[in-house]
Amino acid sequence: MTIIELIDAAPIHNIMGAMAFNAEKIIYVGSVKEEKFRKSILPDFERFYNRKEYENISFEYVQIIKNDFDDICTKLNRIISENKSCYFDISGGEDIILTALGFVFAENPDIHLYQINPATGRIHIYESQQDSDGNRKTEKISKSAEMQNTVEENIIAHGGTVVYDTEKTGCTHIWQFSIDFCHDIRKMWDICCNGPSRSPDRNDNHSYPRFWNSVTTALGLLEEINNSDNPDELLVSIEKAKSFVKKQGGHFPDNYYLYALMKAGLISYGKNNSENVLHIIYKNKQVKLCLTKAGVILELKTYIICEQLINDDKFTDCMTGVTIDWDSVVHDEAADANEYYRMNVMERLGNIEDTVNEVDVILMRGIIPYFISCKNGKFTAEELYKLNTIKNKFGTIYGKMFIITTDFDNSSDEYALEYLQQRADDMGITIIKNVHLMSDEEFEKKLLKKLMA
Repeated sequence: MTIIELIDAAPIHNIMGAMAFNAEKIIYVGSVKEEKFRKSILPDFERFYNRKEYENISFEYVQIIKNDFDDICTKLNRIISENKSCYFDISGGEDIILTALGFVFAENPDIHLYQINPATGRIHIYESQQDSDGNRKTEKISKSAEMQNTVEENIIAHGGTVVYDTEKTGCTHIWQFSIDFCHDIRKMWDICCNGPSRSPDRNDNHSYPRFWNSVTTALGLLEEINNSDNPDELLVSIEKAKSFVKKQGGHFPDNYYLYALMKAGLISYGKNNSENVLHIIYKNKQVKLCLTKAGVILELKTYIICEQLINDDKFTDCMTGVTIDWDSVVHDEAADANEYYRMNVMERLGNIEDTVNEVDVILMRGIIPYFISCKNGKFTAEELYKLNTIKNKFGTIYGKMFIITTDFDNSSDEYALEYLQQRADDMGITIIKNVHLMSDEEFEKKLLKKLMA
């Protein structure tokens, strides 16, 4: 089957026809120069179809002269003459090409037009039929197609790639969600939301998620002065550690939090632990990652809730802590500026800094991406713009944006809160507030309601 795609700014419009009809040949029509199409656009499509394991698809490109109506009609007629009974996608494309296609369709009864709703998978196929009196009219046939992309396939379709920590330090980590680790997440989430139960200053008006951030940030900072050779241990002088954390603007973790983590089985004290030395043994690498980076626990909790929605067949794929490279080329970065300037031109091109973004959680519903930012504390309007930038690149007009927060209302600056909320509303970003006060069932129900709105 041959389909004709009118190149659109939204990549979804350029790929869903092949997914819906299992096309053998795709002809792309657009006004960009053929050299640019072959060099900058087609490789992304080919990466996408290869990832989907769509084999033996052939590609052609027809360049039209922008705003030249006669040229467009001539090129479309030529496509039709060379490809009998082909299907033209009218879901997207430049207006002038769509208008010309309307004229061509009226003169060529053997071709088909189709339109796909990416949110529902509903397909409308338009065909020219002749009645008993010899008059022609357009008939619409409707059907549904099941189209699904993984998070990674969606990123590839939009010209990017997911970068993993096996390729580059600090990038996407693949968590192993064993039953035991899920239990550990539940324990950490409970301490994050409710604080250590033995804390003498416990007060329901306190923001325990912010205390959690303070503790995990401090433990992360202490890795810089860690004297242990074991990657799952922390061994520091308490006096030196307190001074170091204070210089970084942090607070040394108090014994109540450390005791709570120990009681939960997340850490234990090593043999060198004393009044002067802090010697911690983390339960495992994954627990350590959660306890040394603020905000990770909210991301993982949100991911687990999203996984439940997938199990309930509401959504189709999910990833957390996703590092996205915009141009799909992961460069090796120079160690420092001096090393960079010693390189020749070609070496520099291979060592430029990548344009990347990290998204806390990405959820897929069919071929529609949902970008979720998790904020376990305060955030500013900058977070709104970052999220919107990612959506515009990797979700275009169909992407959805959400911010999940534990502490949105805990501020003395009411104007700032009103400004953030209004700005989020204007940008189409949904804020889900105070999830640390919700049960798992309430969290899931609230999230599902907002996602499906």
